[in-house]
Amino acid sequence: MVLAGEITKINEWANKFLLRNKYIEADMLLDNRGFLKQVKVTQKDRDANPAINSEDWRKIIDYVRDIWRHECIPPLDYLEAPDKRTYSDLEPDRRQWARWKRVWFYRTLFWHFILLAKNTGMSPEEVLKLKWKNIEIKDVGRLSQSKAKQEIEEIISEAQAEGKEIDIEEPEATDPSEWVSNPNTCGREERLVAFIFTTRAKTQQSREIPCNQGKELKRWMQFVKDHVAENNLDMNITGDSYVFASPYNEENDSPHYTSLSLSWREIRSALKDQLKGHKFTDKPYTLYSLRSTFIEDHLLKGTDLFLLARIAGHDVKELMRSYERIDIRKRAREITSINYGKKGETYEDINLLEIEPTTER
Repeated sequence: MVLAGEITKINEWANKFLLRNKYIEADMLLDNRGFLKQVKVTQKDRDANPAINSEDWRKIIDYVRDIWRHECIPPLDYLEAPDKRTYSDLEPDRRQWARWKRVWFYRTLFWHFILLAKNTGMSPEEVLKLKWKNIEIKDVGRLSQSKAKQEIEEIISEAQAEGKEIDIEEPEATDPSEWVSNPNTCGREERLVAFIFTTRAKTQQSREIPCNQGKELKRWMQFVKDHVAENNLDMNITGDSYVFASPYNEENDSPHYTSLSLSWREIRSALKDQLKGHKFTDKPYTLYSLRSTFIEDHLLKGTDLFLLARIAGHDVKELMRSYERIDIRKRAREITSINYGKKGETYEDINLLEIEPTTER
């Protein structure tokens, strides 16, 4: 798969730069596309980025959020005595303190980066190029029965204090995934859905992705603004800013893919004895496994194939070729289901050729 990617880049360079600037003739390119033939992608190649099972994902995200991020926090005695912070026992040095802040920012960025990648199916490159102006967040709401009960009790209590008697019925229980658009609905809680507009570089296909990452994106924006303000950093966030821009990078650019990949390997190495891996391949999880996970999860859930292909930016045939090796046991109930106690239904056959005319000739 790496070789295929390199060939694609070389052919793109030949077609968009050399040919466009008339450094070469069109007949020098194979099928008017490039210098090199694409390699045949085998199923073994497609297994290079295996989907992450739910148990392994929980271990990864818990480790990143609760352990790996906090490894960079300085010792307590360092925080309690800011005037005595030292890089060594010999002389004061603030470089270590600055490094801690930088690492804390980056690791928090990485946490939100993998959350968004896994829950949108976007490639790592897409996520890195995502800008705030391409995200729209809507509070679609959800109904909380416990909150509704509490609000009703408060209303009744206030009415009784005024000598009034009122009777209010609790709202009927609904599916937690149902949207509650009316802000005045009793028991309504905030539920933020993000609509992300993106273009996949590989296919140049633009698409809009709805996802349940509004809360996380709001939290990330708040973290960035607080960090910049608290540390007096030079970073102005606008609609054209990258979502995962860093005030510690030149021109507030996003981290390089290589840095993210190294962090992923570090985390994978720390958890190597705890992760089960994918049952159909021995290949390790990669950053692209986050995209594979999104697609495989939706295939198992029964999401409409054409809708999934549109969201993922895949051709339907390619989608099935690339992600056909899902764990069939997770859908075993559908295959083995038996309708006990139900009599077989019979239907009357209608032969259209035997229909007689309503009037005689």
